Amino acid sequence: MVPPCRLSLPHVQKLSADKSLADKGLVVWAVNDQETKPVVETFLKQNNYTFTVLMDDSSGGPQGLLCLRDSDHHPSWAAMER
Repeated sequence: MVPPCRLSLPHVQKLSADKSLADKGLVVWAVNDQETKPVVETFLKQNNYTFTVLMDDSSGGPQGLLCLRDSDHHPSWAAMER
């Protein structure tokens, strides 16, 4: 996992665990396109992360979940309204 992504994950966890935001309908998902599912599950458990991670095996292609990311693979954020 690239360092910028690792640095962003505590913030992702904080948002995900915020009950007041969840009560307002916030749902937090992360997307992985590099590691295997067992590696991701182990990483989440070791770091006590409880947010959902979607697995994107499309390599970020035009149909992939990560098609919005920048070319340097920096963490990207997207907000979607209901």
